[in-house]
Amino acid sequence: MIWYVWSKACREDPSRVVVATDDARIVSVVRGSAGEASQPRPECASGTDRVAEAARAMARDPDNLQGTSR
Repeated sequence: MIWYVWSKACREDPSRVVVATDDARIVSVVRGSAGEASQPRPECASGTDRVAEAARAMARDPDNLQGTSR
């Protein structure tokens, strides 16, 4: 599922797509597929928090596309 969402986001012609997740398995899949992934601190309680932390690390305002399997 993550590959599908990541590839769709890449087709939208963004300058950069980064997956921010708390799941090491997702990081592994994205990086193994030549994508960029961020694993924010465990204190990030929500997807919005993870996106915000990744955006601060990139020093930019992101478009925020979120998904969950839960």
